[in-house]
Amino acid sequence: MNLYLVQHGEAEAKAGDAERLLTEQGRDDVARVAAFTRRAGVVVHQIRHSGKRRAEETAAILAEHLAPAGGVLMMPGLAPKDDVAGVAELVSQETEPLMLVGHLPFLDRLAGLLVTGDPNKSVVSFQRGGVVCLQRDPKTSAWAIVWAATPDLIPNEGGKMEDRLEYRVCLVQQSRVTFANGQWLGRVPQADPDVQRAFHSCPEVWSYLNQAGADGWKLVSVTTRAQEQGQIVDVLYLERRR
Repeated sequence: MNLYLVQHGEAEAKAGDAERLLTEQGRDDVARVAAFTRRAGVVVHQIRHSGKRRAEETAAILAEHLAPAGGVLMMPGLAPKDDVAGVAELVSQETEPLMLVGHLPFLDRLAGLLVTGDPNKSVVSFQRGGVVCLQRDPKTSAWAIVWAATPDLIPNEGGKMEDRLEYRVCLVQQSRVTFANGQWLGRVPQADPDVQRAFHSCPEVWSYLNQAGADGWKLVSVTTRAQEQGQIVDVLYLERRR
């Protein structure tokens, strides 16, 4: 099960926190990221937001691109300083891919609690308008960061570049590419009892990139997003023209 955490886009700086609207830049950032997630094949059942105008606007833009079957809902408990324990328990019971649109420090603390068990441990750097994808292991119920996308990683030429490009986001662990756009790449199923056998059935990173390059993909960015059991987890961002 995938959980997508989204920090709202850039908002106006004025009094009345709950009613602050997105700026023009904020709307553009969210639209580009939303188009990226659509091109990357992201599917969500439902989008939930905090109820604050900037989060509601962000959720609406995402919904225009992702068309969630379960619609868009306001969810209590997603305000910036709300306790994350209750939401963490709720999302751990979900079975359909879910997107939450909220604020800092709430999202940072929620990700920390899900991934490490400690809400005070930061595991990823959120950016306004960006998306962080967490995935729950079906066997252990452990959460891990799979990928992240931020507005500054996605090009914009007159607001139309995202319509001419497709994207691939890959997770790399120990020089193996394990996931691409949330899909397991190993020849052996991820749920295989022999974890190492499944892991080593994934392609080596340079072999994978060579094949991707032959298929027209271009590596545009590499970022380090988290650590799992002491291992560095890198995220590769690839793009190609349609």
